Amino acid sequence: MTFSGIGAAYATGALEAIDGTPPKTGTDLLTLCDTARGHGKVLFAVCNATRRVRQLITYALVATTVYARRPNFDQDMELGKETFARSEWRTALQKYMEMDERGCFNADTLDMTYENALDQVATGRAKRAVQVASALSALRAANPDLLIHRVPASVT
Repeated sequence: MTFSGIGAAYATGALEAIDGTPPKTGTDLLTLCDTARGHGKVLFAVCNATRRVRQLITYALVATTVYARRPNFDQDMELGKETFARSEWRTALQKYMEMDERGCFNADTLDMTYENALDQVATGRAKRAVQVASALSALRAANPDLLIHRVPASVT
């Protein structure tokens, strides 16, 4: 079994190029989406054409909306004490939809592949991609001069 962290990868200087600062709250993140759009960029390159990555943003969001508050959520589900519908998974999905409505993502998420999303980050057209840690090597291969930061993608 292999484990990998999920988070937002972004290039050093990417935020400075749009006069942005790292977000500390969900409101900060949405404001940063507005800032990126104001500079003709998107904050997140989302690649839902690649099936294996469709759930990554939601998984990143539930770290703070579900598991930070309920570390035993999985066990509670198994015991029938909890359901997805009654849980903070709804909050994570609502936050994902709010980010989409706010213009945080590229317009063509269902047509964007993993490789295209990383290319957008590597070339500066998008500021971030929520990916597993192995994406860092692909970003470096696409742009060897790229200095990459990896941060949680929470929006609480």
